[in-house]
Amino acid sequence: MKPTLKAIWHRCLLCLQSTEQVICPLCLADSGFVNAPLLTQDLVEFNLNDSTEHFAHDVIVNAKFDGLWVLDIYQYPLSVLIPKLKFYQQPHLARLMAHWFILHRVVHMDSLPDVLIPIPIHWRRMWRRGYNQSQLLCDELSRCLKIPCLENAVMRKHYTKPQSELNLDARRANIKGVFKVDIQAFKDVSHIAIVDDVITTGTTMNDLCRSIYQVAPHIRITVWCMGLSVYEPADEKAVGK
Repeated sequence: MKPTLKAIWHRCLLCLQSTEQVICPLCLADSGFVNAPLLTQDLVEFNLNDSTEHFAHDVIVNAKFDGLWVLDIYQYPLSVLIPKLKFYQQPHLARLMAHWFILHRVVHMDSLPDVLIPIPIHWRRMWRRGYNQSQLLCDELSRCLKIPCLENAVMRKHYTKPQSELNLDARRANIKGVFKVDIQAFKDVSHIAIVDDVITTGTTMNDLCRSIYQVAPHIRITVWCMGLSVYEPADEKAVGK
């Protein structure tokens, strides 16, 4: 039997019905990631067909990273839980999603990375929010999997507008050259996993990967993401950084 994450609450976070778990069994059964064979594999290595082209856009077709594992498409319940984590001061949800990722995705991986790296946020945004949700996810994954988390390997050099407020072209201009990479952090590392909460267009992730490859071209980069947004050009303000 798979381990479950016990709750200090007595109501489901989604339906508010009485339960001994954080998410009640009925809501968990309705979650797409529990039974999603497509997502139990590396999406970059997967040979995309017509039925999965809507995943693509900048995220997979133009990926600057070597592998991509996602917990689920950005839909219920992640479309409820991720905003709560990100914008409504519920950092405990990072632990829940990290455990789900381990139980439903990490168990299918052939190998694990040497280190984990969270997507960094600028100190001004950290000050306003109080935490970096990607860092919280990374910390819990690191604790459970016994993989070091390199918190300061990458930093943001300057403050930028939230990516969610911009269209695709503006996103690319907004994020270009924003990351500063510590060369020494990657000296004895061959495989890293970058941890993030949600990817919309892949613009932020691709620029970060380019910055890392400039100083460490030997590195294999895999992305671990909780939610992959089904990006639509007509709706460019989906959740994202």
